[in-house]
Amino acid sequence: MEEDSGVLEQIKALCRTQWRYLFTCLAVAGLVLACEAPLDMQAVEEQRKTPIRKLDAFQDVLTTTQGHAIFVGGSGVVVEFLPPDRTQGLEEVREIVRAQIGEIGQWPNLISITQCADQSIFALGLDGSLWVRKQLGQWVDMKIDTQETVQDLTCAQNNQLWVAAGFGTLLHSLDGGQNWQRFSLEDDLFLTHIDFPNDNIGYAIGEFGTVLKSTDAGKSWSNLRSTADDFYPLALYFLDTKMGWVAGLDGEIFITRDGAQNWHKQETATHAPIYKIRKIGEHIFAVGNYGTILEYNGRRWQSADHIQLGSSGYLRALAGDKDSLFIGGQALAKRIHLSSSLSAANMAKNN
Repeated sequence: MEEDSGVLEQIKALCRTQWRYLFTCLAVAGLVLACEAPLDMQAVEEQRKTPIRKLDAFQDVLTTTQGHAIFVGGSGVVVEFLPPDRTQGLEEVREIVRAQIGEIGQWPNLISITQCADQSIFALGLDGSLWVRKQLGQWVDMKIDTQETVQDLTCAQNNQLWVAAGFGTLLHSLDGGQNWQRFSLEDDLFLTHIDFPNDNIGYAIGEFGTVLKSTDAGKSWSNLRSTADDFYPLALYFLDTKMGWVAGLDGEIFITRDGAQNWHKQETATHAPIYKIRKIGEHIFAVGNYGTILEYNGRRWQSADHIQLGSSGYLRALAGDKDSLFIGGQALAKRIHLSSSLSAANMAKNN
């Protein structure tokens, strides 16, 4: 402490004699005084116990067949919403469990999560790491052998894992991530998303209007190139083998009704980038930047004003079931009761 006081006195003396260094002196003095301020350990401990924290950046969420909702994000953060105990007549989430996977200081930035038909759950790291969930809070790393930058992960209904990546590359595994096979366009473009609406039909999208389609469970791919050359896709979702959407910057959403042969731009209520589209219950939602939540009414995308998050940050994670909507993004991972939000919206309309 005496040593810090001596340093502070030297700074003061310099400030008195060297006016041109005034602002620098004041800044350095402030840092010294800040270092002397006592650390609020109670606030640190409370923050540590909080499952959702200010620096969290959730990229994806999965609702499992067991009723869990699993959010994944930066710095290896995994947050699980445990399902309510309906045998006791409960409707609220039973518990929220936070974990951080990976080695200290080498936590992966998790960007995608998927569940296979055999109930296995996998998460993808931006560094090419593949994580398999063993139990609550316990994940095991299985590195993907690739030099390409990975973008998205999905599991087809036949339990094949698929990864979209850079240089027009698709990777797939038949054995739960142990071994990987590679398909590539050998072109300098990113494939950003991949989706299999059934065992045989698969779609992948990428830069420069790239749309790939497979009709034989990924054994071969056709390049349809059916979206605009300047369109950069940020989201892909197929409702069935024919009808699907892609979304991107400036609130752009395109729909196909003929299996990606043709795409038509739809009207949206935003200019924000759109990061995810999903059908949840009887509703189709999209989320994006600036807290944007859209709902499809069969003709156009309108603001889902009945869903109140209290957040204006980006939203990337979207999943749910017939009762609940799970949304995540910047410092946010939340469950919304669909019936409650819709009832509130109807009451507002009636009033």
